[in-house]
Amino acid sequence: MTKPEILAPGGSPESIYSAINAGCDAIYAGGRRFGARAFADNQDNDSLIEILNNIHLAGKKLYLTVNTILTQRETFELYDYLSPLYEKGLDAVIVQDLGVLKFIHKEFPQLQIHASTQMSITGGMGANFIMPYGVTRVVPARELSFEEIKQLRRTTSAEIEVFVHGALCSSYSGQCLMSSLIGGRSGNRGACAQPCRKKYSLNGLDMEYSLSLKDLCTLEHMPLLVQSGIDSFKIEGRMKKPEYVAITTHMYRKYLDIYMDKGEKFYNESVLSSKEFSDDMKALRDIYNRGGFTSAYLIKEKDKSEILSGNRPNHEGVVVGYVNDVYKKGVSITFTDTVNSGDILEIRDKSGNKVHDYTPGTGYITGDMININAGYNNRLVKKGMQLFRVRNNKLIDELLTAYPVTMCNVPVEGELHAVVGKPLQIVVRNQEGTVTTSVYGNEVKEADRHPADEEYIKSKVMVKGNSDFAWSNLNVHLEGNAYISPSELKNIRRQVLAEHRVNLLVRFRNELAEKSGYEECVSKVKSDSSVNIIAECNHDNQLNCLLENDNVNEIYIQYDLAESVIRDGNITGINKTFYIVLPRIIRSKIVYQNIEKSIRLVKETNNFFKGIVVCTLCQINFFASLCNELGLVMDSYDNLYVRNSYANSFLKEEGIYRTIASIEMSEPELKELNTWNDGKVIITVYGKPAAMITDRTPRQAGTLKDSYGNIYTVVDRNEYNEIVSYEPVNRIDSVNSYKCNNYRVLFTDENEKEIKTVLEDIRRQLY
Repeated sequence: MTKPEILAPGGSPESIYSAINAGCDAIYAGGRRFGARAFADNQDNDSLIEILNNIHLAGKKLYLTVNTILTQRETFELYDYLSPLYEKGLDAVIVQDLGVLKFIHKEFPQLQIHASTQMSITGGMGANFIMPYGVTRVVPARELSFEEIKQLRRTTSAEIEVFVHGALCSSYSGQCLMSSLIGGRSGNRGACAQPCRKKYSLNGLDMEYSLSLKDLCTLEHMPLLVQSGIDSFKIEGRMKKPEYVAITTHMYRKYLDIYMDKGEKFYNESVLSSKEFSDDMKALRDIYNRGGFTSAYLIKEKDKSEILSGNRPNHEGVVVGYVNDVYKKGVSITFTDTVNSGDILEIRDKSGNKVHDYTPGTGYITGDMININAGYNNRLVKKGMQLFRVRNNKLIDELLTAYPVTMCNVPVEGELHAVVGKPLQIVVRNQEGTVTTSVYGNEVKEADRHPADEEYIKSKVMVKGNSDFAWSNLNVHLEGNAYISPSELKNIRRQVLAEHRVNLLVRFRNELAEKSGYEECVSKVKSDSSVNIIAECNHDNQLNCLLENDNVNEIYIQYDLAESVIRDGNITGINKTFYIVLPRIIRSKIVYQNIEKSIRLVKETNNFFKGIVVCTLCQINFFASLCNELGLVMDSYDNLYVRNSYANSFLKEEGIYRTIASIEMSEPELKELNTWNDGKVIITVYGKPAAMITDRTPRQAGTLKDSYGNIYTVVDRNEYNEIVSYEPVNRIDSVNSYKCNNYRVLFTDENEKEIKTVLEDIRRQLY
């Protein structure tokens, strides 16, 4: 059984070095560009190269996040951004954008590519589809269960990287537009404003954190993690502090090693019930937790109390006391746990709201009772309120002492040969013994008096100096009464360590090929000058309206309507083209089989239906063979973002007839679309898009109202929920400036009158 990698987040240099010192195997971090954590302490390329070298000296790996959707202009900057890091031996890149995937595979063929969880890969079909493009590892959707991960392991040879600890998105990663639609901060561009951490009212109930999930913690499931065939344990937290990275890395290193050494029986029967494990879990909660921890979708928890974060969307802390009485001039507190000088404590009401905070100037133990002055907050404090600790000062100090935020010296060992009449020689090797460096000095002279001894030589050689190394052992071989000056020993030590550093790093270097250029991805020829209006509908009334509307050329019909439409035959004789829109997420074999059955039914009436609209890589792979057999056309949709010519080219090479431009494209981008559009890229000019695709929370149809009174429609699609934006994207007034052949309108809850108005407005703009 392969021992999984511990992959730690590197949101800052301090976090990176704490993770290394805490025992990680690899780090994932972002640069100043193209990373999904735009507000982390990301480094420029020079700093990243220094960090990369240090990571390699420590025997670890660095995976660079290039996991945002790039604009067309940004693709022209990607080569210069990556090339210096590639030359220095960058171990892998994490990618979401299909255009970036295509680009990197072509320009940096030796660079391993990891498919981001933003790609929403839920099965082997999706993983296998992108492996020919240099993808060696996939990070599947976080919604998968252990059984689904095992199935993924059985159906792909790609490495599998799974989140094991940290924050969870309510949405399928990569399928959330809520932050972008509300405030213009795109999660697909690394600037998510975390709207899922806000309060919402579900179906008219009280406002609560209906979309905010607890943090993931899987330590108790270590046997299942390993047995599922996971290659890498990923810890979320590039926005977290070094102490968080240190403790999470240390804990997963510790308990993975215990399991691999002692086995499942010992782990389940001895480790999980031990006081040590209980204390470690408490320490993890002390550093950061949202309403406790959850194993989330891995174990298929059903009760929302087991996955929602409760009264708070941020750090809950741990309970360390309670208010036992309230006086006119103060508050009496009893401690139920040890607190330290400098801890930050909060008194909270039943709703989780802070009514007063307090920082003790001295430590207290369980049972201690003190009086504090709550000032103006005294009137808010009530007897029985709990006291939470949100910063454990002592624990943080201990963590940063044990796992410092600076690079520790790399251990080396070696020997020094001093033979009178021969050149002085020093040999250094790394601890693994895989790299050896030998340096010769001057000829060793006979000593007149006080010949060198082993203690003298070690005192001059086994010092750190300004190097990155620390000596673990030095064997000294002396022959004759050798005289070696201190300066000679100092110089040969400096020289051998400098050359050893070069020898250690040169192993990672890549040779950079000449840049190939971008011309092949920019189409200069339009297919024709015709204009298609494509309307997507969600229910029968909308479909009937569209069938009668002469302004519509093509109609997209949701899959759950398609069978009844074909069966009833109410599109017979209609001079329009029809497509079936597949579900956004398909994970069930039964659903795939039912869809295949429906598509074969389409074959029997293919004078009406011309194709299917696919939503994920898994769907492209699954339906590709059926496309050839049935003569279907496939269009990319939503999660298959097209924001640059490389993404468009990727999908076209895979048989996609038409693609849909990302709904997040800016007006200037849409107006420049014709510089690389071949006439078959579709622009959405009107519609309420899905703001979020979520596996749960809530799993029912209804409404979701935010604190501003905006109401989102929640659609239950059987395998997932679709939370529809409260207002439409409307670009009808700019239609003429896009110079496009295909315009899409998306109807969700619009009535017949609204549909007619939208289509007439588009017609007026175009003609």
